[in-house]
Amino acid sequence: MCRTKRHVGIGTATLLALASVFASHPARMERGIEDLVMPGYGGHFLRLEGKWLRTSARGLFQSRDHGASWQRVTRGLDPEAIPTVLAAAPSDPQRVYLGTQRHGLYRSDDGGESWRSVARGLPETSIARLLIHPDEADVVYVVTDLYGLYRTRDGGASWEPANEGLPVPLAYRTFTPLLVMNPLEPSLLYALIGAPVHSHRVDIALYKSRDGGQTWERFAELPDDVRFEHMRISARNPRELELFAQGRIVRILDSESDAHAEASAPIERLPREPEAWTLAAAQDFDAGEIAVLHDDGTLMHVFDLMGKTLQFIPIGTGGFAVSVSSLAFDDDLGQKLNLGNDDSVEITLPFNFPFYGRDRNRVFVNSNGTLSFGGKRLAPNPSTVSDTPMIAPLWTDLDPSAQGGVFVKATAERATITWSGVPKARTSLINTFQVVLERSGRFSLSFQRVDAPTGLTGVFNGNVLAQIFFGRSVDFSDDLPIRDATLPAVYELFDGVFRDQRIARRFYLTHADDFDMLVVFGASSIPHDVTDGPFSYYKPIRNDVNGIGQGMGTFNGGPRAFGSQGRLQGFLNMNKLSRYPADPEQVFFNNVYSPLTLLARETGRRWLAYVDFDDGGVESSALRTHTNEWSFFLDTDASVMGGNNWVDNQDGTFESLEAALRYSPLDHYLMGIRSPRDVPSFFLIVPPSEYTRRLPSSPPEVGIIVPGTPKVITLRQIVQVEGWRAPAYPHAPRLFRQAFILVVPRGETASVSDLEKLDRLRQEWEIFFRIATGGRARLSTRLK
Repeated sequence: MCRTKRHVGIGTATLLALASVFASHPARMERGIEDLVMPGYGGHFLRLEGKWLRTSARGLFQSRDHGASWQRVTRGLDPEAIPTVLAAAPSDPQRVYLGTQRHGLYRSDDGGESWRSVARGLPETSIARLLIHPDEADVVYVVTDLYGLYRTRDGGASWEPANEGLPVPLAYRTFTPLLVMNPLEPSLLYALIGAPVHSHRVDIALYKSRDGGQTWERFAELPDDVRFEHMRISARNPRELELFAQGRIVRILDSESDAHAEASAPIERLPREPEAWTLAAAQDFDAGEIAVLHDDGTLMHVFDLMGKTLQFIPIGTGGFAVSVSSLAFDDDLGQKLNLGNDDSVEITLPFNFPFYGRDRNRVFVNSNGTLSFGGKRLAPNPSTVSDTPMIAPLWTDLDPSAQGGVFVKATAERATITWSGVPKARTSLINTFQVVLERSGRFSLSFQRVDAPTGLTGVFNGNVLAQIFFGRSVDFSDDLPIRDATLPAVYELFDGVFRDQRIARRFYLTHADDFDMLVVFGASSIPHDVTDGPFSYYKPIRNDVNGIGQGMGTFNGGPRAFGSQGRLQGFLNMNKLSRYPADPEQVFFNNVYSPLTLLARETGRRWLAYVDFDDGGVESSALRTHTNEWSFFLDTDASVMGGNNWVDNQDGTFESLEAALRYSPLDHYLMGIRSPRDVPSFFLIVPPSEYTRRLPSSPPEVGIIVPGTPKVITLRQIVQVEGWRAPAYPHAPRLFRQAFILVVPRGETASVSDLEKLDRLRQEWEIFFRIATGGRARLSTRLK
């Protein structure tokens, strides 16, 4: 067979399809990709049989109780060693290797219990990555920042450089080289290296070795203005490489089937379909029974216009054509304005700027990222309507008095206003963006650097009523270009909330469709709530139960919009973990809900509380509130869905003894876990018309005394309106499955404290659900 050797140069916007012939190992080629034992790649967290291991700046730690407690591992390790990366051999999970900053490599043959140094022959530098042969635990590759790759074939007893053909050692650090192994042929390696050419250019190229790192050949040049963050062998095709950079992907095909094929296409923007893999998705992992998802800018609605320019061209006097382009930024900033926190300065333009049908020669520059005409706009918090005509490149709470500044440069044709290095108030989140106003009425918004995750970008004409009826909320990254002659407002509010469908679709990339509900928490480090208003919420997706007051069918796009093939029934957004106490039983919300009972409330919304009842021939909704919780005045045996456990004082008053502790017998029936024969009657307090201290929508409360008369209600009165529940007890399901998910902000990793906190809540939640249902139902949170 003739071996073809080629390498091709590509530009920033080019997708490679490269052909090269190599001989594959017959035994491994006979197995499908799904059956292969994959190489062992290093990371900061390792789950072994019966224990977890993790690296930190304070040392190596292990846990034997799924992260509930951690103990430092010291046996055989230098006390000064700082772990950087660890990996287990796929062929022998008891063989674990640990890389460090200054103490080389350690090896354990007993699953991390004890260690010995195997650093002889390695340079004295930090070990950044590890790669272990899938079939041979003694064959290990280590990656260093400056000195390239080293290989051992005897379990670390000796090391040899694996750099022939690579541009190492490097003159200075660029980025840590990336290294992957083809699972069909472990002797086939790929390395991505950035070699410094001079102070302003790094030569980024992909190298290939057919002999296990003995020799390398330059395989493909890559654009030097793109920083690739991750590389992997495609799960769909073992001959396809996937390189990830800033939310985009380059695929490189190394195929022996067509040595003459060479295709070119643009670098792909990572699509938002369920099958899409991003860098963050490649980093996702399961920490025990918690699925950890890494945001890449798609899982939370945070600012995503950095490196872009929005162009606005007026159409008539009431609309715009809006488009997006690559960044255009004027580095000549001009004169600095004297702006304090929540401040404003009016400046004169050297021309008339037409804006919504009126010429403007004066504009207020507001410190909080806006330009307004005819009046100041000092409010730090953005709104989706404005009674002042306004251009808002980034309306958020900015403080130019703390750092950076706001600058103005004006000519006869254009005025440029720049927020340069301005932090979000009371934070270190730095922001640099620019507005250019042109005499023609055109203007542009350019974003060089934006660290602030939340804010608003948009334009308002000053007519609030018109904005309410005809204003347009858009996604500037997805919806452009747009052209609309009637556009009193066009904006995107980056509110930081979870994008529920995208989170679910990401989850299903790596997990089976085995769950009735997804339960999602945000990492504690997220600086804002992620729920868009309520503390937490349940989003219905599918209902196939009759007789519970909820419509039959699908909601919010149905299961497929969330990546499920049909099983998923609901999505729980439980907000960020820092809003919760560490103790799952500690009351913290509305003076009555603990983390466990709040979970029970949101889970209960799958079936509760939607029913009406027959009140003397009239259909009544008095049992529930407009938010589908039980009325404050309903005797619910202290249901987590609201109401209270009321006792009749026999003097025209009622006292609440308990609140938000369990599911009631009525709840059990609606959940399908109790026979209708076992549901006792209950009562609704009807307070005097003049009583206003508490309302039906008031949250549960212990110790309150209210006046009123009791209205006795039976299950049959509900059935007269809603019909009998179907499927009925005992044929309805009594085992429910939930998946617990932790979403981590962009550029971060899951903290141990978050994993410990959430796993404790998860474990105690299974127990609490069993108790709250009176032992009639079980809930599993296992991922597999």
